[in-house]
Parts: sequence; C-alpha cells; structure tokens
Amino acid sequence: MNEVDRTHSIIGYVNRSVVVELRKNMLSLIATRTDWMESQAHQVSWFKKPENHSKMTIHRTIPIDLLNTFLLLLENQNFSKTADVIGRSQSAVSLQMKRLQGIVGSPIFTSSGKSMKLTQQGEILADYASKLVKLNSECIDRLDGNILTGKIKIGLPSDFAAIFLPGILGQFTLEHPKIEIDVKCDLSTELKHKVDDRDYDLVLAFNDGPPSQSLVKLWRDSVCWVGVKNFKLYKKRPLPLVLFTEGCQYRSRMMTALRRENIPAHVVYSSSDIAANYAAMQAGLGITAMAKSAIPPYLREIPKTAYLPTLETIDVGLHWSDRGATVITKKLATYLMNAMDGKMPKVSDSPQH
Repeated sequence: MNEVDRTHSIIGYVNRSVVVELRKNMLSLIATRTDWMESQAHQVSWFKKPENHSKMTIHRTIPIDLLNTFLLLLENQNFSKTADVIGRSQSAVSLQMKRLQGIVGSPIFTSSGKSMKLTQQGEILADYASKLVKLNSECIDRLDGNILTGKIKIGLPSDFAAIFLPGILGQFTLEHPKIEIDVKCDLSTELKHKVDDRDYDLVLAFNDGPPSQSLVKLWRDSVCWVGVKNFKLYKKRPLPLVLFTEGCQYRSRMMTALRRENIPAHVVYSSSDIAANYAAMQAGLGITAMAKSAIPPYLREIPKTAYLPTLETIDVGLHWSDRGATVITKKLATYLMNAMDGKMPKVSDSPQH
C-alpha cells in the first residue's frame, strides 16, 4: 500500500468513528428527552387526578411565599388589597392561588358568594399555613442573628393582670425567650404618671379625662356589679361592699352611683390586694364592681335589677413612654392590643403613634 492509499484508509476509519460516536450521543439525548417527557406527562396526569395522588411517590412541597399570600388573602378578603400588600399584580395573586390549589390537589376555596370561604381542605391548609409561615420567620430571624433580647417593664391594674397576662405572656415568652419581662400592678393614676416619668415601657391603665401624649390605643368597657353566684347580697340594705383602696376607678364609680340613687351602703372589706378582695367576695362578705372583661370565672355579673344603679363605663388605654417604643415594646404591645380587641370595643387609635 502506497502512502496515498494509507492516508485515505486512516481518514475513512476516523470518519466512521466520528459517525459512530455521534450516533451514540444522539441516542443518549433521545433517551434522556424521552425520560423527561414521560416524567412531565406523569406529573400533568397527577395534577389532573388528585384523587390518586396518595398512591404516587411524588413528594409535594408548598413554597412559603404561596402560604404567605394565602394567609394575606384570607385576612384581606380581596385580591386587589392582597396584591397591594405583597407588591404584585392581582393576576399574579390569582396565579399563586391556582398554583397552591394545584399542589394541594383539591379546591381550597368554595365557589359560593364573593367572600373567601374555605373548603375543608382549605381549613386544614390555613391552620398549617399560619404555623409554617411563623416558623419560617423565626428560622430566618435566628439565622440572621435577629433574636430579640432585653428587658421590658410593664404596669397595669391587678384585675387585668390576673385575666389577660397569663395567656399573653405565656405565648410571648415562648416566641421570645430571651426577653425579660418585669410586671408591676398599681392604680391607674399612678401607672400613667410613671409611664410619663419613663419608669415603665408599657402601661395598660384606666383613662379619665383627655388623652395623654403617651396614649397608643383606647378601648371602652362596661362596669358591672359583681358577686358570688350563691349569694344575693345585692338585696341587702345597707349594701355590703368589698372595695379596693382610695383612688380606685371602680370604687369612685360605685360610691357616686349609690349616692345618686340614695342607696345606703357600708364597706365591709377593703384592700389593695386583689386576691384578698376576691377571697372576701367568695366568702360572701359583700359585692363590688369591675370591668366586664376582667371578671374572673369564679365570680358572676349581677343582673341589672331595680336593686342596683347603673355604673358609668370605663375607658382603658394602652400607653408607652414618649421616649419612643423599642422593638420589644412594640412586639408586646401588639400582643396586648390583640387580646384587648377580642375583649372590648375599640374607641380610638392615637394618631400620634
């Protein structure tokens, strides 16, 4: 074989090798594409038939942003408002909800009416969504080193402390375990002076007169006559009273109303200790008055009768120091406001805060 023939033979061999390799690559690409298309078809058929998803091995994951939009939509009951909150278009919110419903595999909203009513699956999703969004936020805070620490001083009347604080502080300290809370109970007049003097970060107090600079939010509650269920002491004359010390808003309302109606009364027990006063009432010594939302379960509101005069309503205000509320103060204030909103009607939000 001469040199020219040898060269042609080598070139032919190389060309055949290249063709073989190209064929292998093409076959591999076709196989890969086929696998991908089958997987896509499988997923599409799964979404069309959610009732069979329990038999599938596909692991579904719900993105946090979808859950967050879902919760905002439930809160606002409106696609447009929700879109404004998250900074996206109304159509984007709608697409997110369609995507979420596809992941769930069944409808999450009912089709009746304009309100955002949930199906049974939607109710289940809403319960878990709030927990997952909250956990996600906590996780991000911890990863970013944003765990709240510090000390907050709060003052409030003792009857409100007994009713509201256990549940509020239990939840608050569970979510913010590094925050130390110092609670003091006193008369409202003293508490408001002390928040103005910056002795407290946060104060819940009864409000008489014009609102102060420190007022954040105001509620109104009725003041009721209260006693023990098994005693009808309200029929007695003179009327037996269990009172807090001078300066108490309840005490002044009771005495003013009794004088107005010329009803004779006498003080059988008086103390600044709320537990002692409650014990005196449980022993049947007398009756008292207090805010309706603060009545403990072992006492009862005395029905409105001709025996007792109507008492003036009372305003309850949330205050914080005029030096400016810290992050932890605002956090605890939010918990208090949510609890108060569920107990009594709001009068106003202070425009200064």
